[in-house]
Amino acid sequence: MRDRELYFHSGGTRGFTAFIGFCPDPVTAVVALTNTSPTPTGRFVLNAYLLLRSQALA
Repeated sequence: MRDRELYFHSGGTRGFTAFIGFCPDPVTAVVALTNTSPTPTGRFVLNAYLLLRSQALA
């Protein structure tokens, strides 16, 4: 498995959570939005990151 550069950012506010991630080689991007508040044990951001990583390594 090759190492890849992954750039990402996540955030949230009352009622919304967002994730954006990008891998320059191969060009891969994931944007995920939800209308639920972020939670300490929520898996939304983790799952979005894992999707980005799996697509970049495919």
